[in-house]
Amino acid sequence: MQNTSDSTAPRLGFVAADYAVFAFMLLISMIIGLFQALKKTARQRNVDDFFTGGRKMPAVPVGLSLCASFMSAVQVLGVPSEAYLYGFKFLYMCLGQTFNTLITAYLFLPLFYRLGITSTNQGGMKAVIWTDVFQIIVMLAGFIAIFIQGTILAGGPARVLEIANNGSRINFDEALFVNQMGLCLIVSSAATCGIVMFALYSNCDPLKAGQISAADQYMPYLVLDIFEDYPGFPGLFLACAFSGTLSTASTSINAMAAVTMEDLLKPHLTNMSQKRLILISKALSLMYGVGCITVAALSSLLDWGVLQGSFVVMGVVSGPLLGAFILGMFFSATNVPKGNINTHKGNLKM
Repeated sequence: MQNTSDSTAPRLGFVAADYAVFAFMLLISMIIGLFQALKKTARQRNVDDFFTGGRKMPAVPVGLSLCASFMSAVQVLGVPSEAYLYGFKFLYMCLGQTFNTLITAYLFLPLFYRLGITSTNQGGMKAVIWTDVFQIIVMLAGFIAIFIQGTILAGGPARVLEIANNGSRINFDEALFVNQMGLCLIVSSAATCGIVMFALYSNCDPLKAGQISAADQYMPYLVLDIFEDYPGFPGLFLACAFSGTLSTASTSINAMAAVTMEDLLKPHLTNMSQKRLILISKALSLMYGVGCITVAALSSLLDWGVLQGSFVVMGVVSGPLLGAFILGMFFSATNVPKGNINTHKGNLKM
Protein backbone atom coordinates (compact mmCIF):
# COMPACT_ATOMS: atom_id res chain seq x y z
CA MET A 1 0.00 0.00 0.00
CA GLN A 2 1.31 3.41 -0.95
CA ASN A 3 2.34 5.74 1.89
CA THR A 4 0.05 8.77 1.60
CA SER A 5 2.40 10.93 3.63
CA ASP A 6 5.06 10.72 0.93
CA SER A 7 4.54 13.79 -1.23
CA THR A 8 7.01 12.51 -3.82
CA ALA A 9 5.07 9.29 -4.44
CA PRO A 10 4.09 8.77 -8.09
CA ARG A 11 0.56 9.63 -9.12
CA LEU A 12 -1.79 6.68 -9.33
CA GLY A 13 -3.73 6.14 -12.55
CA PHE A 14 -5.43 3.67 -14.85
CA VAL A 15 -3.50 1.49 -17.31
CA ALA A 16 -4.48 -0.10 -20.61
CA ALA A 17 -5.83 -3.27 -18.95
CA ASP A 18 -8.20 -1.17 -16.83
CA TYR A 19 -9.63 0.59 -19.84
CA ALA A 20 -9.99 -2.76 -21.57
CA VAL A 21 -12.11 -4.11 -18.70
CA PHE A 22 -14.23 -0.95 -18.74
CA ALA A 23 -14.67 -1.16 -22.52
CA PHE A 24 -15.67 -4.81 -22.21
CA MET A 25 -18.45 -3.85 -19.77
CA LEU A 26 -19.73 -1.19 -22.16
CA LEU A 27 -19.56 -3.64 -25.07
CA ILE A 28 -21.60 -6.29 -23.25
CA SER A 29 -24.18 -3.67 -22.21
CA MET A 30 -24.44 -2.48 -25.81
CA ILE A 31 -24.78 -6.04 -27.14
CA ILE A 32 -27.62 -6.77 -24.71
CA GLY A 33 -29.41 -3.59 -25.79
CA LEU A 34 -28.94 -4.29 -29.49
CA PHE A 35 -30.07 -7.89 -29.09
CA GLN A 36 -33.30 -6.83 -27.41
CA ALA A 37 -33.84 -4.05 -29.94
CA LEU A 38 -33.31 -6.26 -33.00
CA LYS A 39 -35.03 -9.37 -31.71
CA LYS A 40 -38.27 -9.97 -33.55
CA THR A 41 -41.08 -10.22 -31.06
CA ALA A 42 -44.75 -10.36 -31.77
CA ARG A 43 -45.61 -8.58 -28.55
CA GLN A 44 -43.86 -5.24 -29.12
CA ARG A 45 -46.58 -3.90 -31.38
CA ASN A 46 -47.37 -0.69 -29.53
CA VAL A 47 -45.85 1.99 -27.34
CA ASP A 48 -47.04 0.39 -24.11
CA ASP A 49 -45.20 -2.84 -24.88
CA PHE A 50 -42.12 -0.81 -25.82
CA PHE A 51 -42.01 0.97 -22.46
CA THR A 52 -43.22 -1.78 -20.10
CA GLY A 53 -42.00 -4.99 -21.76
CA GLY A 54 -45.63 -6.04 -22.26
CA ARG A 55 -46.04 -6.11 -18.44
CA LYS A 56 -44.95 -9.76 -18.56
CA MET A 57 -41.32 -9.61 -17.43
CA PRO A 58 -40.26 -12.12 -14.72
CA ALA A 59 -40.06 -10.79 -11.17
CA VAL A 60 -36.35 -11.54 -10.60
CA PRO A 61 -34.87 -9.47 -13.45
CA VAL A 62 -37.32 -6.65 -12.78
CA GLY A 63 -36.36 -6.66 -9.11
CA LEU A 64 -32.64 -6.64 -9.93
CA SER A 65 -33.27 -3.84 -12.42
CA LEU A 66 -34.96 -1.75 -9.74
CA CYS A 67 -32.06 -2.43 -7.36
CA ALA A 68 -29.52 -1.41 -10.00
CA SER A 69 -31.54 1.72 -10.78
CA PHE A 70 -31.38 2.90 -7.18
CA MET A 71 -27.66 2.05 -6.89
CA SER A 72 -26.04 4.78 -8.95
CA ALA A 73 -22.47 6.06 -9.04
CA VAL A 74 -23.54 8.33 -6.18
CA GLN A 75 -23.68 5.27 -3.93
CA VAL A 76 -20.61 3.62 -5.45
CA LEU A 77 -18.49 6.69 -4.64
CA GLY A 78 -20.41 8.24 -1.76
CA VAL A 79 -21.35 5.35 0.52
CA PRO A 80 -17.76 4.06 1.06
CA SER A 81 -16.65 7.63 1.84
CA GLU A 82 -19.56 8.04 4.26
CA ALA A 83 -18.68 4.77 6.03
CA TYR A 84 -14.99 5.76 6.11
CA LEU A 85 -15.79 9.07 7.79
CA TYR A 86 -18.76 8.15 10.02
CA GLY A 87 -19.03 4.35 10.18
CA PHE A 88 -21.80 1.84 9.63
CA LYS A 89 -24.56 4.09 11.00
CA PHE A 90 -25.37 4.98 7.39
CA LEU A 91 -27.03 1.56 7.10
CA TYR A 92 -29.89 2.80 9.27
CA MET A 93 -31.20 4.14 5.97
CA CYS A 94 -31.93 0.55 4.98
CA LEU A 95 -34.65 0.32 7.62
CA GLY A 96 -36.50 3.23 6.06
CA GLN A 97 -36.02 1.73 2.60
CA THR A 98 -37.63 -1.50 3.79
CA PHE A 99 -40.80 0.29 4.92
CA ASN A 100 -40.77 2.32 1.72
CA THR A 101 -40.59 -0.83 -0.40
CA LEU A 102 -43.49 -2.47 1.43
CA ILE A 103 -45.69 0.61 1.13
CA THR A 104 -44.88 1.00 -2.57
CA ALA A 105 -45.45 -2.70 -3.32
CA TYR A 106 -48.75 -3.05 -1.48
CA LEU A 107 -50.27 0.43 -1.81
CA PHE A 108 -49.10 2.27 -4.92
CA LEU A 109 -48.15 -0.33 -7.54
CA PRO A 110 -51.37 -2.42 -7.31
CA LEU A 111 -53.38 0.74 -7.99
CA PHE A 112 -51.19 1.72 -10.94
CA TYR A 113 -51.45 -1.78 -12.39
CA ARG A 114 -55.23 -2.00 -12.02
CA LEU A 115 -55.67 1.37 -13.69
CA GLY A 116 -53.47 0.20 -16.60
CA ILE A 117 -51.56 3.48 -16.61
CA THR A 118 -47.93 3.90 -17.54
CA SER A 119 -45.87 5.32 -14.70
CA THR A 120 -42.19 5.43 -13.88
CA ASN A 121 -42.67 2.63 -11.32
CA GLN A 122 -43.56 -0.16 -13.76
CA GLY A 123 -40.39 -1.87 -14.93
CA GLY A 124 -39.17 -0.62 -18.30
CA MET A 125 -37.97 -1.74 -21.69
CA LYS A 126 -36.64 -5.28 -21.88
CA ALA A 127 -33.25 -3.95 -22.99
CA VAL A 128 -33.11 -1.68 -19.93
CA ILE A 129 -34.01 -4.49 -17.54
CA TRP A 130 -31.53 -7.04 -18.87
CA THR A 131 -28.66 -4.54 -19.07
CA ASP A 132 -29.45 -3.56 -15.47
CA VAL A 133 -29.18 -7.22 -14.45
CA PHE A 134 -25.73 -7.43 -16.02
CA GLN A 135 -24.63 -4.14 -14.49
CA ILE A 136 -25.65 -5.07 -10.95
CA ILE A 137 -23.50 -8.21 -11.30
CA VAL A 138 -20.59 -5.96 -12.33
CA MET A 139 -21.20 -3.69 -9.33
CA LEU A 140 -21.17 -6.61 -6.91
CA ALA A 141 -18.03 -8.02 -8.51
CA GLY A 142 -16.28 -4.66 -8.08
CA PHE A 143 -17.19 -4.34 -4.41
CA ILE A 144 -16.22 -7.94 -3.67
CA ALA A 145 -12.80 -7.49 -5.31
CA ILE A 146 -12.15 -4.30 -3.31
CA PHE A 147 -13.29 -5.91 -0.07
CA ILE A 148 -11.10 -8.99 -0.51
CA GLN A 149 -7.92 -7.17 -1.54
CA GLY A 150 -8.36 -4.39 1.01
CA THR A 151 -9.00 -6.89 3.81
CA ILE A 152 -5.86 -8.85 2.88
CA LEU A 153 -3.73 -5.70 2.94
CA ALA A 154 -5.22 -4.60 6.27
CA GLY A 155 -4.29 -7.90 7.91
CA GLY A 156 -7.47 -9.96 7.68
CA PRO A 157 -11.14 -9.58 8.67
CA ALA A 158 -10.42 -9.65 12.41
CA ARG A 159 -7.89 -6.85 12.07
CA VAL A 160 -10.32 -4.78 9.98
CA LEU A 161 -13.06 -5.15 12.60
CA GLU A 162 -10.60 -4.37 15.41
CA ILE A 163 -9.36 -1.15 13.80
CA ALA A 164 -12.87 -0.09 12.76
CA ASN A 165 -14.27 -0.78 16.21
CA ASN A 166 -11.44 1.14 17.90
CA GLY A 167 -12.17 4.01 15.54
CA SER A 168 -15.92 3.93 16.41
CA ARG A 169 -16.90 2.89 12.89
CA ILE A 170 -18.89 -0.20 13.96
CA ASN A 171 -21.70 1.87 15.38
CA PHE A 172 -25.11 0.24 14.86
CA ASP A 173 -27.24 -2.34 16.64
CA GLU A 174 -26.45 -5.58 14.82
CA ALA A 175 -29.61 -7.40 16.02
CA LEU A 176 -31.81 -4.76 14.45
CA PHE A 177 -30.35 -5.30 11.01
CA VAL A 178 -30.10 -9.08 10.72
CA ASN A 179 -33.14 -9.14 8.41
CA GLN A 180 -32.10 -6.03 6.49
CA MET A 181 -28.73 -7.08 5.10
CA GLY A 182 -30.20 -9.15 2.30
CA LEU A 183 -32.35 -6.22 1.16
CA CYS A 184 -29.45 -3.81 1.35
CA LEU A 185 -26.69 -6.01 -0.10
CA ILE A 186 -25.29 -3.42 -2.47
CA VAL A 187 -25.31 -0.56 0.01
CA SER A 188 -23.84 -2.84 2.66
CA SER A 189 -21.07 -3.89 0.27
CA ALA A 190 -20.23 -0.26 -0.41
CA ALA A 191 -20.24 0.63 3.29
CA THR A 192 -18.06 -2.40 4.09
CA CYS A 193 -15.51 -1.20 1.56
CA GLY A 194 -15.52 2.11 3.43
CA ILE A 195 -14.77 0.31 6.71
CA VAL A 196 -11.91 -1.61 5.08
CA MET A 197 -10.65 1.70 3.73
CA PHE A 198 -10.66 3.16 7.24
CA ALA A 199 -8.63 0.17 8.48
CA LEU A 200 -6.06 0.81 5.76
CA TYR A 201 -5.84 4.60 6.12
CA SER A 202 -6.58 5.13 9.82
CA ASN A 203 -3.06 6.47 10.33
CA CYS A 204 -2.53 8.05 6.91
CA ASP A 205 -5.70 9.81 5.74
CA PRO A 206 -5.31 10.59 1.99
CA LEU A 207 -7.48 13.72 2.27
CA LYS A 208 -5.45 15.19 5.12
CA ALA A 209 -2.22 14.22 3.38
CA GLY A 210 -3.26 16.12 0.26
CA GLN A 211 -3.34 13.05 -1.99
CA ILE A 212 -7.01 13.74 -2.81
CA SER A 213 -8.98 16.98 -2.78
CA ALA A 214 -12.51 15.77 -1.87
CA ALA A 215 -14.13 12.98 0.13
CA ASP A 216 -15.73 11.57 -3.03
CA GLN A 217 -12.23 10.66 -4.22
CA TYR A 218 -11.56 8.24 -1.36
CA MET A 219 -12.89 5.21 -3.22
CA PRO A 220 -11.07 5.77 -6.54
CA TYR A 221 -7.85 6.45 -4.63
CA LEU A 222 -8.25 3.24 -2.62
CA VAL A 223 -8.80 1.20 -5.76
CA LEU A 224 -5.77 2.62 -7.56
CA ASP A 225 -3.67 2.14 -4.43
CA ILE A 226 -4.48 -1.44 -3.46
CA PHE A 227 -4.62 -2.73 -7.04
CA GLU A 228 -1.50 -0.91 -8.24
CA ASP A 229 0.18 -4.24 -9.02
CA TYR A 230 -2.97 -5.88 -10.44
CA PRO A 231 -3.80 -4.31 -13.82
CA GLY A 232 -7.44 -4.73 -14.78
CA PHE A 233 -8.92 -4.58 -11.29
CA PRO A 234 -9.09 -0.76 -11.25
CA GLY A 235 -10.92 -1.14 -14.54
CA LEU A 236 -13.41 -3.41 -12.79
CA PHE A 237 -14.10 -0.63 -10.29
CA LEU A 238 -14.48 1.84 -13.15
CA ALA A 239 -16.99 -0.55 -14.71
CA CYS A 240 -18.67 -0.89 -11.30
CA ALA A 241 -19.12 2.87 -10.96
CA PHE A 242 -20.32 3.35 -14.51
CA SER A 243 -22.66 0.37 -14.21
CA GLY A 244 -24.36 2.22 -11.38
CA THR A 245 -24.64 5.31 -13.55
CA LEU A 246 -25.83 3.45 -16.65
CA SER A 247 -28.45 1.42 -14.78
CA THR A 248 -29.92 4.51 -13.13
CA ALA A 249 -29.75 6.65 -16.26
CA SER A 250 -31.24 4.03 -18.57
CA THR A 251 -34.22 3.41 -16.30
CA SER A 252 -34.78 7.13 -15.70
CA ILE A 253 -34.54 7.98 -19.38
CA ASN A 254 -37.02 5.24 -20.27
CA ALA A 255 -39.37 6.39 -17.49
CA MET A 256 -39.32 10.05 -18.48
CA ALA A 257 -39.85 9.21 -22.14
CA ALA A 258 -42.77 6.92 -21.22
CA VAL A 259 -44.52 9.53 -19.09
CA THR A 260 -43.96 12.28 -21.68
CA MET A 261 -45.46 10.11 -24.40
CA GLU A 262 -48.41 8.78 -22.39
CA ASP A 263 -49.41 11.94 -20.54
CA LEU A 264 -48.45 14.76 -22.89
CA LEU A 265 -48.13 13.60 -26.50
CA LYS A 266 -50.28 10.50 -26.99
CA PRO A 267 -53.63 12.22 -26.22
CA HIS A 268 -52.93 14.60 -29.12
CA LEU A 269 -51.64 11.94 -31.53
CA THR A 270 -54.68 9.68 -31.70
CA ASN A 271 -54.46 9.16 -35.46
CA MET A 272 -50.76 8.34 -35.58
CA SER A 273 -49.63 4.75 -36.19
CA GLN A 274 -47.97 2.74 -33.44
CA LYS A 275 -44.79 2.47 -35.48
CA ARG A 276 -44.42 6.24 -35.62
CA LEU A 277 -45.28 6.57 -31.95
CA ILE A 278 -42.45 4.17 -31.13
CA LEU A 279 -40.05 6.23 -33.27
CA ILE A 280 -41.09 9.38 -31.39
CA SER A 281 -40.58 7.51 -28.10
CA LYS A 282 -37.04 6.60 -29.13
CA ALA A 283 -36.39 10.24 -30.05
CA LEU A 284 -37.63 11.27 -26.60
CA SER A 285 -35.23 8.78 -25.01
CA LEU A 286 -32.37 10.31 -27.01
CA MET A 287 -33.39 13.83 -25.99
CA TYR A 288 -33.55 12.93 -22.30
CA GLY A 289 -30.22 11.10 -22.60
CA VAL A 290 -28.54 14.25 -23.90
CA GLY A 291 -30.18 16.15 -21.05
CA CYS A 292 -28.79 13.70 -18.48
CA ILE A 293 -25.28 14.07 -19.87
CA THR A 294 -25.59 17.86 -19.74
CA VAL A 295 -26.81 17.85 -16.13
CA ALA A 296 -24.01 15.43 -15.15
CA ALA A 297 -21.43 17.76 -16.66
CA LEU A 298 -22.89 20.75 -14.81
CA SER A 299 -23.04 18.77 -11.55
CA SER A 300 -19.26 18.40 -11.61
CA LEU A 301 -19.09 22.13 -10.92
CA LEU A 302 -21.01 21.84 -7.64
CA ASP A 303 -19.11 22.06 -4.37
CA TRP A 304 -21.18 19.30 -2.67
CA GLY A 305 -20.38 15.68 -1.97
CA VAL A 306 -22.27 13.46 -4.40
CA LEU A 307 -24.13 11.58 -1.68
CA GLN A 308 -25.22 14.65 0.28
CA GLY A 309 -26.21 16.48 -2.90
CA SER A 310 -28.38 13.65 -4.15
CA PHE A 311 -30.14 13.27 -0.80
CA VAL A 312 -30.87 17.01 -0.63
CA VAL A 313 -32.50 16.94 -4.06
CA MET A 314 -34.50 13.78 -3.27
CA GLY A 315 -35.66 15.23 0.03
CA VAL A 316 -36.88 18.45 -1.58
CA VAL A 317 -38.72 16.66 -4.40
CA SER A 318 -39.99 13.39 -2.92
CA GLY A 319 -42.01 14.74 0.04
CA PRO A 320 -44.40 16.96 -1.95
CA LEU A 321 -44.76 14.29 -4.64
CA LEU A 322 -45.68 11.65 -2.08
CA GLY A 323 -48.33 14.01 -0.74
CA ALA A 324 -49.69 14.58 -4.26
CA PHE A 325 -49.97 10.84 -4.92
CA ILE A 326 -51.71 10.14 -1.60
CA LEU A 327 -54.08 13.07 -2.19
CA GLY A 328 -55.10 11.67 -5.56
CA MET A 329 -55.53 8.12 -4.27
CA PHE A 330 -57.72 8.87 -1.25
CA PHE A 331 -59.53 12.07 -2.21
CA SER A 332 -61.34 11.56 -5.51
CA ALA A 333 -62.46 15.20 -5.67
CA THR A 334 -58.90 16.17 -6.52
CA ASN A 335 -58.79 13.92 -9.62
CA VAL A 336 -60.15 16.45 -12.12
CA PRO A 337 -58.78 17.23 -15.61
CA LYS A 338 -57.12 20.38 -14.32
CA GLY A 339 -54.95 18.20 -12.15
CA ASN A 340 -53.49 16.24 -15.06
CA ILE A 341 -50.43 18.48 -15.20
CA ASN A 342 -49.68 17.85 -11.54
CA THR A 343 -50.16 14.12 -12.05
CA HIS A 344 -47.69 14.19 -14.94
CA LYS A 345 -45.13 15.99 -12.82
CA GLY A 346 -45.55 13.42 -10.08
CA ASN A 347 -45.10 10.49 -12.46
CA LEU A 348 -42.14 12.17 -14.12
CA LYS A 349 -40.22 12.71 -10.91
CA MET A 350 -41.15 9.49 -9.08
